[in-house]
Formats: sequence, C-alpha cells, structure tokens
Amino acid sequence: LLSALFRGTDLVPSDVMAGCILLRVRHKRETLELRRLNILQKPQCTD
Repeated sequence: LLSALFRGTDLVPSDVMAGCILLRVRHKRETLELRRLNILQKPQCTD
C-alpha cells in the first residue's frame, strides 16, 4: 500500500522524518495559539 502511494517519488527516510518534525512543530504552534486565545483549555493535571 505505501509503496504504491510513494511510487515515482524520490524520498529517503530523512525526508519522512523531516516531514514528521515539521508537522509536530506546526501542531504545537497551533495549540499554543488556541490556548493564547482561550479557545482551548489547558490540560488538567491529575494526582
């Protein structure tokens, strides 16, 4: 399945990792922005 999806592309494992890192950074920025605007509640710590 994955081989068919990436057929004809010139990707190496480091490209995939870089993409994952960029997605994580984007998600973190969006989460912080939503918290700043008080749209998303801060997580509650449980004891």
